[in-house]
Amino acid sequence: MRILPLIILIILLIPLVVSYEECKRITPSKDIPCRVTTTWTPPNSCSTYEVTIFNQSGNNISTLSLGNYGDTSYCIFNFSFTEEGDYHYNRTTADTGNILLQEADNMTSLSVTLFILLINIAIFLLPIFVKFTENPVLNNAMKKMVYILGLVFLAFNTTIIVSLAENAGLGVSTELFRYQFFFLWGIYISLIFLFFNLVVTTVQMWRVEKTKKRMGER
Repeated sequence: MRILPLIILIILLIPLVVSYEECKRITPSKDIPCRVTTTWTPPNSCSTYEVTIFNQSGNNISTLSLGNYGDTSYCIFNFSFTEEGDYHYNRTTADTGNILLQEADNMTSLSVTLFILLINIAIFLLPIFVKFTENPVLNNAMKKMVYILGLVFLAFNTTIIVSLAENAGLGVSTELFRYQFFFLWGIYISLIFLFFNLVVTTVQMWRVEKTKKRMGER
């Protein structure tokens, strides 16, 4: 079971290195240029549609033709303005959107994220270095319960970290939410496994201890 916390820690670090190029409602200026992708398939070729971009004063600052998003049927346009402000765009496909371009102050979110990460690391390392009781059955049960508690905290903390990243404009995309969905399901499956492992190992160790007592070994 010593390999389990190491695997969990590796998985925990994965979200910190995921990045995306899609424009967000709040986009840090350091992430420019970025792209805006349609969420549906237009009836005609992408090149037949245009997008008009307005600055926060309502002035028309650019008109662009939409392009194809790789081999998909979605359309995109590239947003490359670097002046901070609130931009509005209208597409001839009849949909609109906004991009708030600002300098991101990430120190607070980063500090909270690191604090949350350290708490989770401490929880998963605790059973390795701490012996909770001299009773082997109870000690094993308490260690498994700490792992279960750590996974529960990890599930909550993953949601908190994604929310912090989204509010800070750190590039949270649909792909990251999809990753979070599978990541949380991985945590739920691990919780079920640990719970049954806790029950099985506790019963097995209790029977061994009971046999030892009956045979006078303890």
